[in-house]
Amino acid sequence: MNLEIKQDKMKNLSTGDIFERWFSKTQDKGAKASEPRSDKAWTWKKFHEFNSIPIEVLLKDEYFFGTRGKDLYSCHRHDIIELYKRKEAGEDIKVFVDDEGIGAGKTWKFSLVNAIFMFKNIIIPDFSVSFGGLSSDTRLGSWLTSRTKTHGQDVIFKEAMMVILQSGFFIDHFPPQVTLEQVRDMKRNPSVLKFHGDKMAIGIGSAHLGELLALGYSLVIAGIDEANFYPVIKQSTKKLAEADRGEVNTAQDVFRALYNRIESRMAYQGRWPRWAIIQIFSSAAYEGDITSSLIKQVKEGRKDIFARERATWEAKRMGLSGKNFKVNLKKCKIVDEPGAKLEYEKLTETK
Repeated sequence: MNLEIKQDKMKNLSTGDIFERWFSKTQDKGAKASEPRSDKAWTWKKFHEFNSIPIEVLLKDEYFFGTRGKDLYSCHRHDIIELYKRKEAGEDIKVFVDDEGIGAGKTWKFSLVNAIFMFKNIIIPDFSVSFGGLSSDTRLGSWLTSRTKTHGQDVIFKEAMMVILQSGFFIDHFPPQVTLEQVRDMKRNPSVLKFHGDKMAIGIGSAHLGELLALGYSLVIAGIDEANFYPVIKQSTKKLAEADRGEVNTAQDVFRALYNRIESRMAYQGRWPRWAIIQIFSSAAYEGDITSSLIKQVKEGRKDIFARERATWEAKRMGLSGKNFKVNLKKCKIVDEPGAKLEYEKLTETK
């Protein structure tokens, strides 16, 4: 479907305007996008109405995900749009690996991707129709994990939860079990966030799936925060054969468990549900860490991983000159290639 709202006209539109205008152009004149609806009345007609909304509108209009989409760094917006369109086109991408520097906005981007994929799943009226082999009463889950459960609850889960709690779409159609005001009054964030109708939930854990799976949700979305900083432990040499002895990367174990669970429970004829994904995001830690090893597999031809690798200054351009210089790390000096030293002095001279 062609989007009839031009980019230059979108800049000054207020919350909900973009969706309202797009919706009014593509549906009957009597339809109103802002009309509250409950999931009990959710139909395939409504699914098609919302499912066809372009990703550019989902990111731009605050009705869907608050200011998250509007405040993205430019490169992150391009990442999300490319991932979305490749998934929409039918590519069986199962893993999103994001290796960027500290302060590059990884958590902000992750929480938005999580919300978008939840949106694409929760609008499906009957999962048994879209996902082969599932029953009509299947409940889907998004599970997030970090190095510790406390860090996961206070950082990554909180960010993911805030996107949902500030979403006009979720509040109108699939309201969460708690409100933004209630969460702000809590001393500790909940470990599971459910939605009206109990179709879907977000859970948080440390090194196991815990409460979310115990409650009967089928994993379809997952995220591993600070994956390169999980502990690497030595295996016991008493119980293992010689060939199996050595070090175990716990992040690899968590990733393998998540991947295998979605593969075994949700895959149909070798393919995952279209809007299933595992996100692995972290700054680099050491040679051969989990993000670098997965990115290496992409370079060697693996097709089911969508990977991004950036330094902080490549993502976060504000306040930077946009110029790049080679640096001698031992001498902490700019390498004096033709014109480089003069260019650097011009940029750093005081006025």
